[in-house]
Amino acid sequence: MCPQRSSKEHSDRGKSISIHSEFGKNITIHVNLEQEVIMTTQDKLKLAFIENQNAILSQNAWIAPLGLFITCLITLITADFKDKFYLTKEQWFAIFFISMVVFFIWLIRALILLCKNWNKNGTEWIISQIKQQNNEIQPK
Repeated sequence: MCPQRSSKEHSDRGKSISIHSEFGKNITIHVNLEQEVIMTTQDKLKLAFIENQNAILSQNAWIAPLGLFITCLITLITADFKDKFYLTKEQWFAIFFISMVVFFIWLIRALILLCKNWNKNGTEWIISQIKQQNNEIQPK
């Protein structure tokens, strides 16, 4: 059950207040009503988002190849390979060495992409890309 409002509460609803009397004279009001409108097409917007997504993905793309490279490197340094599972110890060494080289190449490629996309992420970058694609129209 809802509590009943008094008649005083109903009459207070329509009253106006003075900002100076309520907050005092030591108040500063900041007004920021400037707006910037960007007009673009859907395909240009999709391209900007796809490019941003690729940049974001490249930020973490180096983690997996680095981990695998270090794992293979430590294995090659510390392991004493033996003839097992129909492979000789030389074949095991070659498998780990080739894997390490492949992971190193993958790591270098991921680091190159990271450097290439270093400043290509975030909302400010997307907005700058959209602005560059559009021609500026001055209002009359």
